[in-house]
Amino acid sequence: MQQVDTVILGAGISGLMAAETLRNSNGGSVLLIDKGRSPGGRLATRRIEQGKFDHGAQFITARSSVFKAVVQRWLDLGWVYPWYSNPHPRMHL
Repeated sequence: MQQVDTVILGAGISGLMAAETLRNSNGGSVLLIDKGRSPGGRLATRRIEQGKFDHGAQFITARSSVFKAVVQRWLDLGWVYPWYSNPHPRMHL
């Protein structure tokens, strides 16, 4: 059994932001649990056989410097991918 400081149910955008905030604020361990195969919640691409589709929001837009830094970290980790970047970076999960 793994010991963690915080458990977050749901790895959608809110769960990801909560985990990021907790990790940065107190350095404690965070466990994200989600029923899906990948993070993103309603902001994720679903794969069925040979097809792919988005069933919620297709992208997120980073406008503030704080959120841009968070999204850059997610980009570096391979959690999000560039979708469109003019004038603000938009990322797709």
